[in-house]
Amino acid sequence: MDEKQVERVEVETLELEKKPGKNKQKRKLTMPKKKTVMLGAVGLLVLAVVISNLTRKPSLPSVAVTPVTRGSVEQTLDTSGLVSSLSEKTYFSPVSANVAQLPVAVGDNVSAGDLIVGYDLDSIQEQVQKANLELTAARSGYHDSLNKSNEKADEYSQAKHDAEKLYAEANDLRSKVAGLKDQLAQAQKEQAGQEAGNAANQQKIAELQKEAADLETTQAQLELQIAEKQRLIAEKQAELDALVNPPEPDPAASPAPIEDSSDKIEQLKQEISTLQGELDVLNKTQADNDQRQKQIADEIQQLQSAGGAAAAKVVQLQADLEKASTELSQKETELAKRESVRDSAQASILSNEMKTQLQANTNLSELAAMSTNELLQLARAGIKAEFSGIVTKVNTKEGAATAEGTELITVASNREVMVEISITKYDLEKIAVGQKAEITLAGHQYTGTVEKISRVAEANAQGTPVIHAQVRFDNPDDNIFLGVEAKVSVNTAKAENALLVPVEAINTDRQGSFVYAVENGLLIRKTIEIGVTSDDAAEIKSGLSEGDLVVLSAAAGLQEGMQVTPVQQ
Repeated sequence: MDEKQVERVEVETLELEKKPGKNKQKRKLTMPKKKTVMLGAVGLLVLAVVISNLTRKPSLPSVAVTPVTRGSVEQTLDTSGLVSSLSEKTYFSPVSANVAQLPVAVGDNVSAGDLIVGYDLDSIQEQVQKANLELTAARSGYHDSLNKSNEKADEYSQAKHDAEKLYAEANDLRSKVAGLKDQLAQAQKEQAGQEAGNAANQQKIAELQKEAADLETTQAQLELQIAEKQRLIAEKQAELDALVNPPEPDPAASPAPIEDSSDKIEQLKQEISTLQGELDVLNKTQADNDQRQKQIADEIQQLQSAGGAAAAKVVQLQADLEKASTELSQKETELAKRESVRDSAQASILSNEMKTQLQANTNLSELAAMSTNELLQLARAGIKAEFSGIVTKVNTKEGAATAEGTELITVASNREVMVEISITKYDLEKIAVGQKAEITLAGHQYTGTVEKISRVAEANAQGTPVIHAQVRFDNPDDNIFLGVEAKVSVNTAKAENALLVPVEAINTDRQGSFVYAVENGLLIRKTIEIGVTSDDAAEIKSGLSEGDLVVLSAAAGLQEGMQVTPVQQ
């Protein structure tokens, strides 16, 4: 580059002070003018960036919020169960005859009054054999057996429930005893180093404990003696009162000779005084024993404290172990008794086959009491359905010969039907008799009512204890199917004109339920009380007001007091 085209800047240094023998010196530093301009521009740019960073406001995190509103929320319990009939009737043949008509099959709907079995009258036997049974005795025997069976069934159910509960309690006690034995063994090891110094204390504690036990026995005896003294005093006082205040004589009766009872009165007063003195002595002895028992307890506590923590721990564990072992023994004894009652009751319960047999025998007795004309009239009428329902069993066919009393057809009512549902312990507090329900069966909708809740839990297929409940159809029709599964939605609770928030806005920790609300751009934690809850919304009983903005889902990193930007959904 041509030197003439380059402008130079001359920088003159300060003149150095002259030293003796030295001349004044001057230094010059030259720099290209273009480089100077470029460096200045770069410096201004860096300065602008720094000022921009210092003055720029930080961006705030955004959170999705929704306002607290008012409305209605309904809590439901959704489950399913099998449809069954609450009433069924088994029809037996009233005569010995051939079946001429059988217009129904299993699964058919029948209405009340429909013919379900027609007889061939020509095939009826000329001589109807009558059972030589007494109708009244047969009916009484049937009802007596049935009542006893029902009583035994209730007894069995209760005993079974008690036995299961006692078995669980006994298992808990076995675990407790085993744990206490382990703890005692460990405590005894810890005590080994203290036994030399504690031997005397332990001996004294044992003596005091024996004395305390003896005092307990003495106190029990004193209680009996005091009760006996009080009884004798009451008797003597009653006798004395009768002598001091004799009843008024009957004016119509002959006057009785007046006896001098002063000696007897004095004797009774003396006896009462003596008994009262003895009673006072017994009461004082009892009070003294109480005081001594307190002293013994204090002395034992002092000795145990002096014996060290290990010795006290051993004594306590021994007492706990003895108590737990005693409780376990009592539970096992009680369990054996309840199991015995359960097994005995179960053996006395009539089986379904035996009930059918008893019912058949009763029917035979009724038939035996009828005349031949009545049997013929029954045969002409055939068998008609007593109520509308569904045929669930057919044990004959057209042309078949049936003997008197033979089981022919079973009809289950389709107007008295229910769904049996299973309730776990988590939902048990929600359901109650009288609650309304929505039932879905084969694409049809019905209303229902919770009619019965069992008081005894039974294990389901997974072994979980569940409570069975019956939901009765309020509006059954001919579209009812028995034995199939129906969906049930029980309306367990409802809140109207309530404060509502989405369920996803609710958080829970050890302190309870809460939500994050946004107020003036700040994130605020608010503790809430929850009421009725559905799948989508929850009733807020306290902690929020209508219009409050709550965070729908608390993202990681959000903390109370943070500045946020609410984005309403």
